[in-house]
Amino acid sequence: MRVVYFLLYFLSVEAAKKLPSYVEQCYRNPPNELSQCLKRNINNLRSKVRDGISELSIPSLNPLILNGTAILEPNADFRCEVEDIKLWNMNNLVINNFEMELGKVKKWSLDIGYSYLSMNFKYKMKGKLLVLQLDSSGTGFGNVTGVNLKIDTDLTTYVKNNGKEYLTIKDVNVKMDTDSGYFNFENLFKDKEDLNERANRIINENYKVFLEDFKPLVENIIQSFVKQLFNTFYSKFSYDVLFPEKVQ
Repeated sequence: MRVVYFLLYFLSVEAAKKLPSYVEQCYRNPPNELSQCLKRNINNLRSKVRDGISELSIPSLNPLILNGTAILEPNADFRCEVEDIKLWNMNNLVINNFEMELGKVKKWSLDIGYSYLSMNFKYKMKGKLLVLQLDSSGTGFGNVTGVNLKIDTDLTTYVKNNGKEYLTIKDVNVKMDTDSGYFNFENLFKDKEDLNERANRIINENYKVFLEDFKPLVENIIQSFVKQLFNTFYSKFSYDVLFPEKVQ
């Protein structure tokens, strides 16, 4: 009997879930109105996401703390591990374009820009970077300006035990470009400050080449974050609650 009561309670809680009042209800049709509605929601929520929105499972975006370790191995001669990443100014985004489709094909594409992003992190590097032969670990920080992110996702749906349909991201792809940047890696050559200074100068004088090597690592970090963030959010509200059919 307790099992029956629990199931009835669970189903009633799931059925009662609805979007908070500060989120505009968006309908899955027509597609052009859906995209514009979601764009308004992103802009309206920017002031709230600075400190995070717990009821939507959105973490603070200033700073955005990324857990886990990201690994870059562009060739057999170099390996880099980055962890404990903190990003500042992620909440101050400008939406260049946003499109979403929820027909037979379900997907969304987001093009956003930042005037700048700041970050700090822990790193381990071994091998040849530019002209530097490294075997180092320590902390680092960086500033990048004119950041552009293009995020493309493929969505699908699944049915939970409550019989309701939910969205989930199946695949995500991120491409990043920046205008300029500055990085400083501490302890590249242990306590040899003159070598550390020269090594960081070489990295920053060759910023574009350095970025091309490290872009896949950053893009993979953002891809993992986007997938986890949206799938956690999508799991809180059924497809019909998030995007009901518009009654004509």
